[in-house]
This record gives sequence, C-alpha cells and structure tokens, in this order.
Amino acid sequence: YPGTKIATLDEYLAECERTQMTAVIELKGSNNIEHYSEIIDTVKKHKADVVYIAFGTDNLKEMRKLDEKAPMFLLVHKIDDKAIDAAKEIGNCGIDFNASVKNNLKNDGAAIKKINDAGLTVAAWTVDDIQQLKTLTGYGIQYITTDCITY
Repeated sequence: YPGTKIATLDEYLAECERTQMTAVIELKGSNNIEHYSEIIDTVKKHKADVVYIAFGTDNLKEMRKLDEKAPMFLLVHKIDDKAIDAAKEIGNCGIDFNASVKNNLKNDGAAIKKINDAGLTVAAWTVDDIQQLKTLTGYGIQYITTDCITY
C-alpha cells in the first residue's frame, strides 16, 4: 500500500484512547526486554486500556515486574499443562491459542475447558469462519482475533 505509514506506539495508543479501544501490544523476542520501561512510560501518557501478549513467558514475566495489573495473554500454538501453569504463575494472564491447530479443538474443546477450569481467560486467533466462531464460543472462549470484519 503506497503511502501507508506505520504508526508509532504513541500514535497507536492515542488512537486507541480516542476510539475507546483496547490497545494490544505484542512483546516480541527476548532481545528487547531492556526497552520495556520505555513501553510503560509511553503507555502511562495515555488513558487507553492495554493488554500485553507474547509467545515468550519470559517477556510476560518481565513486563509483569513493570506493570502489576495489566491483563496479559500467553500466545500458544498448542494448549497444554505447561502453558496453563505458566499463565497462572504470571498472574492476570490468559491463554491465546492458534485456532487452526486441530488438537486444540478435539474432544469437544476439552483443552479449552481445561483453561476455563483453571480460572484463566481464553482467546483464539485467527478465527475467520463464522461456524468456527460459534463452535469456539460454545467451548467457552471469551475473545477472538480475526481477519474477517464482515461478521
């Protein structure tokens, strides 16, 4: 898309604040943990609600040291006990799983039920099919990420 500008974190948070949307900030890799305080400083300048997500538990643990209250999600391809235990240890941390991985959905969503039974919030990405959305909500997920804005 010619002329498209990528927003800075400050611009993104300002837009989330203006539109009363929750900002989702993905913490990538382990080589930038020393910059997390800069993220916190930028977030504090805004009134937007923020959720942090990451594949790495270390990323979320480091951010938790700086922000004791913000909701977080551990991103996983496969739902398992290790992920559930890690999310519980981080605190105020849910599981956000890959909805394309069939094992996450087998046995009528037993893995999803296990997350709910652990008292954790559960989300799924990328849910672009309305029937899959209905199935997942029936299994007890609370949030989805989608590339489809028509439903």
